[in-house]
Amino acid sequence: MYHPFFQFVLPRLGQAALDILLYLNFLQLPPLQLVAQWPVLYYGLPLVLMALLAYISRDPLGLGIVFVGHLVTFYCIGTGIGLVLRRVGGAPLTVWHIFWLGGITPWLLTGFIMWWGRRRALRLCTTKYNLTTQKALPNGQLRIVQISDVHPRACAAMDRTRIPELREKVAACQPDLLVLTGDIFDEYTEKEDFDAFCQFFGEIDAPLGKYYVLGNHDLFHHWREP
Repeated sequence: MYHPFFQFVLPRLGQAALDILLYLNFLQLPPLQLVAQWPVLYYGLPLVLMALLAYISRDPLGLGIVFVGHLVTFYCIGTGIGLVLRRVGGAPLTVWHIFWLGGITPWLLTGFIMWWGRRRALRLCTTKYNLTTQKALPNGQLRIVQISDVHPRACAAMDRTRIPELREKVAACQPDLLVLTGDIFDEYTEKEDFDAFCQFFGEIDAPLGKYYVLGNHDLFHHWREP
């Protein structure tokens, strides 16, 4: 058993420290300097911004918490670098101030990472591995196609409109065996996408069978349905 301090107290202390760090950084944001003459707005708007970030990150499996996680990480790293460069001073500190943009840079970097992640998610890539075995295989080889983490949603990178593209990718691999290794669906998958992908997986030709395991996302929303 872990000591209650490490289980409950320390995480809350860490969260409080991150909240303070974010609040102090938000006070430095250039747009906020425009209302510095009004203390209620100057000290209150960062609290509103933090409440908004808490709201969008309330889903532990959603994109909001990914966004906030990156943002907090960049602020932590940037704060550390800034404290070190204050000790150094001179040109390095000046360059850092230009790069940091009063705390706008973490938002820009977070936005870029989210954009880049979605751009990569829109690409259906096939990765091939060649393995050797001493076991006897039908016709001397066995083609196993693995599909994982499809997460179909109407507002996400994958939905039923992309099934033809996915069908073409799978057909090109000519699978003897198909394995679905979790998160084939999402807790927010719409019924139309759910039915369309079930039909698609049912239509795939895999002579030696199709097998699947459930992922954590598969278990959240549709597990109560027949």
